[in-house]
Amino acid sequence: MLANIAHSKLLVEQFNTELRDICGAFQTQATEQQTEHRGALQVEERFGLEFAHVATDIHAIHRSNRDVRQDNGENFFLIFQEEGRALMSQNDTTCML
Repeated sequence: MLANIAHSKLLVEQFNTELRDICGAFQTQATEQQTEHRGALQVEERFGLEFAHVATDIHAIHRSNRDVRQDNGENFFLIFQEEGRALMSQNDTTCML
């Protein structure tokens, strides 16, 4: 495991706010019944770079071109799927992690 972060129950809106503060503009999609989820967000700095560790059981997270334009800084994303599965899509390319 790359990071050992403690999972807890978070309200979906709390997760959305923390995700926006740490990673920039994203849109989350919870299931209809989901008001909270199991997960965590943690930031760590190494070698002058800031790393965000995001753990969640939320249904989907989207980042549109509009979301990218809303952000002030340049963010680069490297995704590691440590457990479970996730479908990642960008432009016309889709990959199951």
